[in-house]
Formats: sequence, structure tokens, C-alpha cells
Amino acid sequence: MRSSSGFRILIGLLALGTLPGSMVADPLLPLASPPSDLRERCEALPAGCRERLHIYMINGFTILPHMCGSMNAMAPYVEDLGFGKPKIACHYWRWSYQNDIRRIHSMDPQARFVLVGYSMGASVVYSMAQSLEKDGVFIDLIVLIDGHSLIHDFKETPSNVGRVVSINATAWALAGKCRPGQTCYTVDSFFHLAAPRRPEALRFLGMELIETAAAAHGAALPSADLTREEKKK
Repeated sequence: MRSSSGFRILIGLLALGTLPGSMVADPLLPLASPPSDLRERCEALPAGCRERLHIYMINGFTILPHMCGSMNAMAPYVEDLGFGKPKIACHYWRWSYQNDIRRIHSMDPQARFVLVGYSMGASVVYSMAQSLEKDGVFIDLIVLIDGHSLIHDFKETPSNVGRVVSINATAWALAGKCRPGQTCYTVDSFFHLAAPRRPEALRFLGMELIETAAAAHGAALPSADLTREEKKK
């Protein structure tokens, strides 16, 4: 009985990010810079493409958002590619972000929107998209990073969403799943909490942002150089 109870406690600590090993995995992982090929593809975008792409990120239900299991550190990477600073917060900011998207859409109907959800934040961005559908707001891209939900199965894409991309870790616990109709990538990460900072995850996110910005303005770009192992549909 004691061993079974101890095992459940261990799993709980891993999930919450309070186990020492999982706590150091994320904050000590060096944050990669955008590779030269992504920078070149960004520079090939027509003027104004990146500036009109608005990015909102919702973290998972972590107790240490600035240390473990969050997307906070992804902002510099996105900015280095020439996009505006993404707005990143926990699920409590959902309604504020929705109002901000409505405001931008009313001022600029040609504005483009990307929602990124990590862990349980994936459920929040799905709910955001559904709420914004009533206002006639189109979401060009939803990115799920190790996405989980208690109310969404992610099998059906909201009608106002252009594409859904799923970036999933190889972690033995809490790894996300690829659903039919999604573009899926795999990130080699033992810890679910470290997935957003992995160089592969950053690269995949950068690629999708570039493609979304280009497609929204009808721009043609050379295809990204991916191996078969990097991308799985």
C-alpha cells in the first residue's frame, strides 16, 4: 500500500512541476535562437505581413509560471523573427485577450490571429476560438503544445479556425496526441514541462507563424527544410 501511495505522489509531483528534476529541466534549458533559414524566410515576407499577425499564448495550469512549464520564454524567439511581442499569460487572462482580439478586429478587419495553448491552456484557446466565432472573428491558426482538456477532444476544429497544429513531446507522462486533420510535430523531450522551450518546438512554431503570415497575404515562400522524422502528419 505504501509503495502504491508513494507512486501516486510521485506522479502528482511530476505533473505539478514540483519535483526537483522537473523543476530544473525547464529553467536551465538554453533557449535557442532562430536558425538562419527561418530568418531568411521571414525576410522574404512582404512588408506588413508580420506586423498584422497577432499572437496570444495561454499557459497551462502551472504553479510556477516563470520557472516551470510555461511559454513565457518563447516571446524573445518570436520577436527575433520579426513578429510583434506575443501576449502570454495564464487562463485568467482569457477574457481580456478575447476583448483585445475583438477590438483589433473591429479596427482592422484584415488583422490575423494566432492562438497558442500549452498543456491545459490548449483547452482555453479552443474555448476562446469558439467564443470569437460568434463575433465573426477568424482565427488563422491554433497551435497546441502537449495539449490537454477536460471539455474538448480536439477532434473537431471550430468553423472559424483555419488550421490546427499539434506539437507533442515524447514524454512518458502528459504528452499530447495528434488528432486527424491536424498538422503534427514531435519534440524529443522527456519532461512535459520542458516541451515549450525545446529547440524543435521553437522551430516548428516559427515555421508555422511564417507560413500563416505568408498565406494570409498570398505570398509564396520556399518550403521549409524538414526531415521525415521531424514532421508527422
